[in-house]
Amino acid sequence: MSARVLPAGPEALAEALRALDRGELVILPHATNYNVVCDADRADAVEAVFRAKRRVKLGPLPVCLPDAASAERYVDVPRWFPREALDALWPGEVCFVFRQRHPFPPRLSCGLGTVAVTVTSEPFYAAVARAAGRALASSSANLSGAATGRVTLARALADLGDAVSLAVDGGGDEADAPACGNTLVDLTFDRPRLVRAGAVSAARLREFLPALDEDTAAYQRLLAARAAQNPLSPNALGASL
Repeated sequence: MSARVLPAGPEALAEALRALDRGELVILPHATNYNVVCDADRADAVEAVFRAKRRVKLGPLPVCLPDAASAERYVDVPRWFPREALDALWPGEVCFVFRQRHPFPPRLSCGLGTVAVTVTSEPFYAAVARAAGRALASSSANLSGAATGRVTLARALADLGDAVSLAVDGGGDEADAPACGNTLVDLTFDRPRLVRAGAVSAARLREFLPALDEDTAAYQRLLAARAAQNPLSPNALGASL
């Protein structure tokens, strides 16, 4: 059965929270793409995201937090990392990969022991995260390996509509929205490393992380070496958001 579609508002917020509490998947508007979202602590829900997207490659799910203050509840923030960076860049379209502190389901991190976290700037998604008061796992609401480009609500429903219980229409002119994802930065190696360029520029990141390494090919080699040592992740293809 196809997902119920509601406009962003109080009814949709209440319905989204109920669906997440039941371990169901929902489609929510996001600043860069429509996302499929679930409770990050429910192994069955996390598995349902992989199944709905037909995801077989290594691709840990990023996590949206209620606010920057909750980060250390879930991850180990390195001492060298400037804490004010989180307050300055969140809410915003940048994900930071940290060592995992919270015991998320192993499938969420693909056994890497790391997790990408963010605080979204999209008003409705942010309201859901705050009201839920916990981490929400998410990914672009499209089939894995599908053509690139912005994931609109129509595309999200076409790809995943039968796998989710609710889709929330954020409104706005999707044709004018940027077709780019979150910027992704890994903080678990010897220096901050750019995983993927996106909505937040490297120049902006360097205001807080002057040692940022933008060599994404070198990063992939480092990640491959790490993943090769982990039986749950035989192929290092990086986090996909």
